[in-house]
Amino acid sequence: MQVFKALSSDTRLHVLELIMEHEPVCICELDETCPRDRSVISRHIKKLDEAGVIETEKDGRKLISTIPQREAVENLLEAKEVLEDEDSDSGKRMSKMQEA
Repeated sequence: MQVFKALSSDTRLHVLELIMEHEPVCICELDETCPRDRSVISRHIKKLDEAGVIETEKDGRKLISTIPQREAVENLLEAKEVLEDEDSDSGKRMSKMQEA
């Protein structure tokens, strides 16, 4: 359940996508590509780490993030997209039914 909560935030999803693109990545590198404040990024990384979606480790003063189960995360993100598409389709069908 914690994984789904971690993936429910658009900001965390954006951070996760950035980590996937640049893995392994330091928060300071995300800082350059994410429009959020470093403290906000850090909080979201902590949530993803606590949920087991990513792993973080310190390298001196840097906090390096990786995705240990990349295939599982890709599958979860793909499933989320499918569910969002179905929700969108359901909403369209519901609107048509209400119009009738």
